[in-house]
Amino acid sequence: AGWAADVRRPARPAEGLSLALALRLAPRASAALRSAFVAVSDPAGEHYGQYLNKEELEALLRDGATAEAASRAAAWLRGGGCGVREGSLGDVLHAACSVAQAEALLGVRVGAFTRAGASAGKGKGPRILRTLASGYTLPDDLQGRVAAIDGLHSFPLTPRAPQPPSPESDGPLDYRRMVHASDLSRLYNLGAIPSVGAGSPASQAVVEFGNQESYLDADLAAFQSAEGLKAQPVRSATP
Repeated sequence: AGWAADVRRPARPAEGLSLALALRLAPRASAALRSAFVAVSDPAGEHYGQYLNKEELEALLRDGATAEAASRAAAWLRGGGCGVREGSLGDVLHAACSVAQAEALLGVRVGAFTRAGASAGKGKGPRILRTLASGYTLPDDLQGRVAAIDGLHSFPLTPRAPQPPSPESDGPLDYRRMVHASDLSRLYNLGAIPSVGAGSPASQAVVEFGNQESYLDADLAAFQSAEGLKAQPVRSATP
């Protein structure tokens, strides 16, 4: 089941809507970021695994052109009545707008949606505000300066239910039947990927957007067990 229009609880003009504007990086900052990403991600490189800390990443991303775009976008949003705060790295603006303010600024129609199913349309279950418009409008001086606006179009994935063992197997679902490290190595021509083993200090991350909450603890445990990794507690990290 996905999402359906909430006909019993339509969006109200004064209702709050949280948006995040991702600014398009200046070419110089974008090239530097790509270079750093490749350097720490190449197993054959001398900087492999030497990830940037927050201060180093901030210095890399903060560029005069990006700062100028952030200032203009913040002024535009505040002029429309929205509250604005800058993200920690300067490339994202978080805006708290009402439905009416967002519609006026972006030229879209915002609606309310709830998860389709037994509770849809009955005043129960999670409810979000989104637009079905394919795009949005921006002032002339921000054209090409905003890469994306989160919280406007994207719908969170519905949680995935645990999968039972297959009829052919008496054990749990084997993650090796899905995407494995060797598959990524072959697809991206990475060469041999050594097993890190249980004694490695390496950690792993699961990236999710829009409050997807779609990973399963059982999947992570199966991966760690199959790769010989020690069990690692899951900690939620938000920007």
